[in-house]
Amino acid sequence: MVDGVSYVGSLSNVVFAFDADGNVIWRFRTGDDVSSSPAFFAGIVLVGSLDGHLYGLDAATGDLVWRAETGQIASGPTVKDGTVFVGSWDGNLYAIDARTGDQRWSHAAGAEIFSTPTVAGGVVYVANVAGTLSAVLERTGELLWSRNVGAQYSTAAVRNDVLFVGSVDGNLYALDTVTGDELWQFATDGPITASPAVSADAVFIGSTDGNLYAIDVETGELIWAVDTGGEIRSAPVHGRNLIYIASMSGLLTAIEKNTGDIVWQIAIGTPLGSTPVLVGGRIYVGSDDGNLYVYGRP
Repeated sequence: MVDGVSYVGSLSNVVFAFDADGNVIWRFRTGDDVSSSPAFFAGIVLVGSLDGHLYGLDAATGDLVWRAETGQIASGPTVKDGTVFVGSWDGNLYAIDARTGDQRWSHAAGAEIFSTPTVAGGVVYVANVAGTLSAVLERTGELLWSRNVGAQYSTAAVRNDVLFVGSVDGNLYALDTVTGDELWQFATDGPITASPAVSADAVFIGSTDGNLYAIDVETGELIWAVDTGGEIRSAPVHGRNLIYIASMSGLLTAIEKNTGDIVWQIAIGTPLGSTPVLVGGRIYVGSDDGNLYVYGRP
């Protein structure tokens, strides 16, 4: 959400812009499904499609500003300093000028990319489905290091020179951002396709075993675990005292950060991989019933 407007892609090949009351401002049709989460830069909405293109759309009107040819995109784009970084099913990580759509460089990651690139400290981190996590220079795409941590759909999070990423082997890995060396790993009872969220003290990660875990950032030891009743495929989002998670049980759950106590739950339908967004006292979450749900925090 930007300036009270929500930008949402759909499996009906359409990108929507909604106002704060849920009214459609504009819609833009691509050539295939839009399972990529939109990003925003300088009045341009950036979104990928399975039609093999990354689109730059005018945020006010939905008009096409530019279209860049890539492979099929399910990965969300990440914007940093006027450059869009996005992964593709063709196995490439692309760096594209956010204003013009011109390609700056591409890096062959070796296999399909579903996870959203993470940019921190001049480095882009991206993982592929073959299990390779790569660190490349933001400006050139030059490879710094890579390591195998199991097939990846999870988007990495970075805090204090530590990279946290989940794997379908069921582990959450903490890696040194400079070398890629493993600092610790934490095992869950199911594949991890969701992305982690990190606070000063804890890493929060959901697993297909149905649990949301809070793990000590320094040691990798379990702080608490909460059974949400269904597989978790989306990232948690944290507010000041609560963390919110949507699971395949059809529930949006608010959990107390320090204790793991469930504060409330709301039925939202099946969220698939939709991550809740918390803005201005409202929670936004998509569902496979075709609706975008908006709730005030109880």
